[in-house]
Order: sequence, then C-alpha cells, then structure tokens
Amino acid sequence: MRLAGPAKADSPLIVIFGAAIQPDGDPSPAFLRRIAFGLAAAGQHPDAPILCSGGARRPGPTEASVMFDHLFTAGVARDRLLRDDTSLTTLENINAATQQVRRDGHSEVVICSDSYHLPRIHLGLAFLGVRNARGPVPRGRGGASWIHWIAMCLRESVAVPFYLLILIGSQLRIRP
Repeated sequence: MRLAGPAKADSPLIVIFGAAIQPDGDPSPAFLRRIAFGLAAAGQHPDAPILCSGGARRPGPTEASVMFDHLFTAGVARDRLLRDDTSLTTLENINAATQQVRRDGHSEVVICSDSYHLPRIHLGLAFLGVRNARGPVPRGRGGASWIHWIAMCLRESVAVPFYLLILIGSQLRIRP
C-alpha cells in the first residue's frame, strides 16, 4: 500500500511526537500508539507530509528514524516523510514543527500523540501562532494502562504550567 506523495505545502503538516525507545531498541507501547495515530492521519490527509520528530536519548536509533521505518514499511511514500532527529523534548518538537510550517507554508499541524500529551502540544503551537488540530487520537486512555495514564496525567499537570512559563519568558526576552 502506498499512501500518496509528494506532499503539498498548502496541506497540513502531520507531526508525530516521539516517545521512549526501549533499551533493546524496540518502540515503547506509547511510541507504537503514536506511530499508529500518524499512520491513520496519513490516510486522512493523503497530500500531507509527515514530520517524524524525536532524537535519541541513548546510543542507538533516533525516535524519528524508528517512526520513519515503521511508516515506510506500512506503505507511506518516502517523499512524504520528514525527519527531525535532534529534538529531545516536547518543546523542541514544537519548535521543529513550527519551523517546518513557516518554511513550507503548511495550513496547520495535525498533532499525533497520546491524548494526555495534547494540551501541552496545543498550548505550545498556539502560543507560537501555529494553527493545529488533534489528529486521529482516541479520547481517554487510548490503549494506555491505567497506571501509565495516571502517571502521565500527573506529569502533564506540572508540565503544562511549566511550559507556559517558558513560553511567556521567551516572549518577554524577545521584545525590546
């Protein structure tokens, strides 16, 4: 199955936000969910490029390269796939997506991540003036275990206000 290509600049930019790669090199369950969300978005937006975003936190492949391989193997055209191999945080993923949107003139970002992660991503993109929409991400746990879901929701309850402070601080430093 070949899922279209080449990408059109006026189409949305699908962005898959990375997650942990296990020590043996396999994607974590959260990572596999996000790749599946990206694949579903690729089918919904057949002209949209897909930014695979995520660096490597330990020796081995980057999150972006693992996403790229999974999507290509699933039939997504190589010319639709873009890689951000350097981002190590959600904020760096957001910055990479923003740069890609501004460089190529995409209409919006289609966010592919776990639902607990979406508010922080939406906040960052919106703060930077980038239109964005929820990708084909199920509401609720979306396949995550209850323990993982609760832990990640608690993390996000701290991360969202922290990111807001970082974003406001960065804007204050930029202004004359």
